[in-house]
Amino acid sequence: MAIINGHRIIGTENMEKGKIIFLNGTSSSGKTTLSRRLLEKLPEQYHYLSVDTFMQMEPEWYLEQAFNHTIDYLSGRWINTIVDYVILDTPIGKQLFSECLDLLHDHPVLFVRVDCPLEELERRERARSDRSPGQARFQYEHIHGHATYDLTINTHAMTLDACVDAILAILARPEDWQAFRTLKSRWISGEEIG
Repeated sequence: MAIINGHRIIGTENMEKGKIIFLNGTSSSGKTTLSRRLLEKLPEQYHYLSVDTFMQMEPEWYLEQAFNHTIDYLSGRWINTIVDYVILDTPIGKQLFSECLDLLHDHPVLFVRVDCPLEELERRERARSDRSPGQARFQYEHIHGHATYDLTINTHAMTLDACVDAILAILARPEDWQAFRTLKSRWISGEEIG
């Protein structure tokens, strides 16, 4: 049983979870711009959840754990979510990603790699006042080590609309969203991820 808008709904235990469009890329790779355009074009309602916004509340790593649990909570309540994240191949990043896999491997997650060349990342970083110099380079050198995604897009080589269209196309084929399950299986078998 669930309560939705104040009404008790019986028989919701097996309802489908909210879909998660999980965008992973460095800062300045275009995830926020992409998310905004997706919110305009998606046929269903989605909510936007950014790790940057979450971390502004209190810049401690444990808030990233709370962020992972927030994604799980929203999806578990049938709320579709676009997640804007930076999963790094650092010890803490691997720990947080492991927790993320534990929480979300049985959710409908479309895992999207958001790429951009380093030179363009650094140009974008210089143009923004809310970025620390060198952040893009550090993240560029410490991201995507697990190398398993459902979709890869390049925000420099592709137009914004082409990126959105690629996501919308695979969004229509949830049977193709296997990255989180695959990564979880690799993790369980003891394979190093990242």
